Amino acid sequence: MERELDCTFQVTDWQEQVTREDKGGRKLTSARVTYQYSGDLVGTGCADYLMTYTGEGSAIFVGREWIEGEIAGAKGAFAVEQTGTFEGGVAKSRWSIIAGSATDGLTGLSGGGEYAATAEVVSLPLKIAF
Repeated sequence: MERELDCTFQVTDWQEQVTREDKGGRKLTSARVTYQYSGDLVGTGCADYLMTYTGEGSAIFVGREWIEGEIAGAKGAFAVEQTGTFEGGVAKSRWSIIAGSATDGLTGLSGGGEYAATAEVVSLPLKIAF
């Protein structure tokens, strides 16, 4: 059964390293980001991102995140894959749960979602089936 969940997330840590950069501000970076989730999904996540900055203040990123938490009383963990952009101070991302990655009470979890985030706490609508 598919459900739409309502939760929010906050970035609790951001560690980013430049791997390549040119004089025009274009660069490649990798980042490890930690999140805290609340609402219908309660838990923590740790994501690894690869980012390409264009030198004009925008970026494109891809990443994978491992989330440990609870949904509707079921506890477990699962991995998500993300793709997104950063432009004008707004990060936009689409993500999906990686098939077969969910554990324990969340085994069989599937679905995905999208968000647009600024430096504030953001709402994350999730479409989840389990």
